[in-house]
Order: sequence, then C-alpha cells, then structure tokens
Amino acid sequence: MTSNPSSHLSSKIPALGNPAVVKIDYKSSLPRVYGDTKVVLLPRDNTWLYSYWEISQGTVEGISKIYGDAFNPNYIALRIYDVSGIVFDGSNANKFFDIHVGIHNISWYVDLGEYNRSVCADLGFFLKDGRFISAARSNVVEMPRYGVSDITDEVWGSIDITEESLRWFKLGHGATSLDFMKLMSEKWKEYSMMPGSFSQIKQQKR
Repeated sequence: MTSNPSSHLSSKIPALGNPAVVKIDYKSSLPRVYGDTKVVLLPRDNTWLYSYWEISQGTVEGISKIYGDAFNPNYIALRIYDVSGIVFDGSNANKFFDIHVGIHNISWYVDLGEYNRSVCADLGFFLKDGRFISAARSNVVEMPRYGVSDITDEVWGSIDITEESLRWFKLGHGATSLDFMKLMSEKWKEYSMMPGSFSQIKQQKR
C-alpha cells in the first residue's frame, strides 16, 4: 500500500497559529500644526491658487508684546501681491488685495481674476488702527499661462539653392560612391587653397 505523499509533507509543516490582527487607528492623522510660522502658495489653474499657512504661538506673543492693545490675534489676513515682471522688495508690488481669513482657518483658495500673473503673499494681522503687520512671506508663484504664447518668430529661414547644392542633390539620385569620392576630393582641394587652411600654414612654415 502506498502512502499519501501529502500526508508526509503536511506532517513536516509546523502548524500556524492565528494570523496577527493589525489594528488601524483611523482617528490618528497628520498633526494640524507643526509649531512654525509660514505661508505657502500653490497654483491650481490659470487664475486660482491655493494657500496654506501656520502661525506659531510664539509669533503671536511676540507681535502682541510689540503692539500691545492695538493687536488683535483674530484679525488674520492674507495680502496677495501682484509681482509680475518685477523683483519684489516688499513695497513695489504692481498692486495687492487683502483677504480676511479668520483665526480658525489654515488654508484658502484665492481667485486672482487675471491671467498670466506672478504673485506672492504675506500672512499677517490687521491692527485696530488699520495697519497691516506681516508675520510671514510666501514663495513667489508664476501662474500657468493662458492661451497661445505671444512670442512669435519674426525671422524665417530660407533655402539657398546654389549650384553646389544642386550638384549634391544630383549626386544623391543615382550617383555612385566614386562620384562622391571625386566631389569630396574637389572640395578638399578648394579648402586646401584657402588662406589660413592647414595645408597653407604648413607651406608658410617651410
């Protein structure tokens, strides 16, 4: 009577226990804040951009010490600068507008309403007297272009059909290798007779 091979094989395999159960904590997520003060701009399309930011408690306390009662941490705003075609130094923007974002928000979608612009933003506070105090400045974003580029080529290339080019064209239609060798030999002789060529320099040294 032959034994079943599978019975011998199964007897050598150790019995496996119950598989480990991996528990996933769906409540855990990335932290809402990191303790930094920063603002970032990202283009969404031709006219819309996305901004996210954070203001640390240390930054809020520092501004509060400087401006005292004139400071209200609830008056948070984004100031969007149009910096198209300039090197922005903080005071030379083409124009700007403000968005009051509130203390509970950490991101915002911004509609520029114009195409082909470069922008950056300041995140800051409005004081009670109307002054804007910047806490952080964003990166500069060049928005994706809209439409066809207005840069066009004004100079068009032309084909100069000379006698020599016609010779090469004829050689390419039914010519033999010997024909090409003869033409190359003629071109080399013409080149060697030109002032400044290698052969002319050698003759001058002699």
